[in-house]
Amino acid sequence: MGEVFYNFIFIGKGIFITLQFLMAVSTIGIFIGVLLSITNYKGIGKFFINRYIFILRGTPLILQLTFIYFALPGLAGIKLGITTSGIISLGLNSSAYIAAIFAVIESMPKGQFEASQVLRISKHAIERYHLLKHLGKAIEKKKVNYVAN
Repeated sequence: MGEVFYNFIFIGKGIFITLQFLMAVSTIGIFIGVLLSITNYKGIGKFFINRYIFILRGTPLILQLTFIYFALPGLAGIKLGITTSGIISLGLNSSAYIAAIFAVIESMPKGQFEASQVLRISKHAIERYHLLKHLGKAIEKKKVNYVAN
């Protein structure tokens, strides 16, 4: 009976660490992904953002993990722990997938923007309410799919 209890405690600790890891990766991914999406929409650094998305989505995650953990200390002199390397690489990978949601912004109905302009709503308010509302819905769907995989 003692072994079973010990195993439950061990598994519980593992679940807790996994959830902490997931929250950290999701926070980094969503923050950087939304920032890149909005910057791409505004046309600022579009070339570099598209290359970032292309490279991170096109390379295997194990290669990104290996690069950040083994190559980054040699190139930049930054020594990271295993957990920190994992959080950073998974967060950056996640941000590339979220930044690819740029197509959602482009597919938004133009009528919403035109109606808001007719009502004399400021451009900042239009972007804040309409863009973030649609981005939030799209990110939620993509993030659930990404986490499930």
